[in-house]
Amino acid sequence: MPFKTISENYFMGRAQELQSLSRIASEAAIGTAASIFLSGQTGAGKTELLRRLFADLFHKHEDAAPFFYTVNPALISARDLSNDYLSSFMRQRLAFQQKDLSLALADELSVEDLMRLAEKLDSNWAVDILGRYLQARRAGTDPEKLFLSAIKAPHLSYFGTGVPVVVMIDNFHSIRGLYRSALEDSDDLWMLFEDALRSGHTPHLLTGSRHKLDEMFFEKTS
Repeated sequence: MPFKTISENYFMGRAQELQSLSRIASEAAIGTAASIFLSGQTGAGKTELLRRLFADLFHKHEDAAPFFYTVNPALISARDLSNDYLSSFMRQRLAFQQKDLSLALADELSVEDLMRLAEKLDSNWAVDILGRYLQARRAGTDPEKLFLSAIKAPHLSYFGTGVPVVVMIDNFHSIRGLYRSALEDSDDLWMLFEDALRSGHTPHLLTGSRHKLDEMFFEKTS
């Protein structure tokens, strides 16, 4: 799938461009949204743009649920990254469902805590996603499959609810280093995100270094 690339000169500090990106929610609702690279130098405003887009979609739109994730450099294993990614998504997705932003900010909630919350809310779609993940983790599923289970959660939530998800990942290129430091002989990161990025119902907005993103997605690695 082709990606749209927006340079820093195009979006930095421009309300019009924020409004344009907000249309991705309507496009996701009909399955025609494309994933987007937001490239630029550090300090260009990429992170702030995603944060503003999250707030706009969360408070003003019903077409699609927003998910904002910043890669945590303190994570050192694929298992930790999987837990962090999934718990972040489920907090924000349930928060959107309940229209309770405080839930999205409740970083202390573990995957197990979110499972209990989903059961309390009778959110069967969330119980299914979390239950499968916890079962795989208890079974000692290899790190690659566990990570795949986590990054597929937004797509699975769409199938369970009919509500698309706009996935925003800040400093996306950092995942590559964290992932490869935890696994040997792993596939290229593109292979893990390919299905999720291709879905018109779960478009991904990725920020990062243009050079590093090009290496990850467009250059062959040995």
